[in-house]
Amino acid sequence: VNGRDKYCADEVGYFSNPLNCNEYFYCENWKATVKNCPHGFHFNPHHAVCDDPLTADCPKVCKQPDGHFPNPDDCTQGGMLKVKEMQGGMIK
Repeated sequence: VNGRDKYCADEVGYFSNPLNCNEYFYCENWKATVKNCPHGFHFNPHHAVCDDPLTADCPKVCKQPDGHFPNPDDCTQGGMLKVKEMQGGMIK
């Protein structure tokens, strides 16, 4: 829809950045503003707060070994993201 940022799931609210666990978007009138969590924290979309990475439920936190995982921001290659290396539980 014209005039709406793709990261705004609603007119107003806080929404996760699917490509960066430390960032989130604050949307107002369908326009997104990028915000950052403090160092060492990830955005928790369930509670709309910056949280411990282990409880934030960020899709970039590795919960299984290297492989192919859904990429919510890329429809090429069947919407999959090939993960070759994990570092500290994060996609590198």
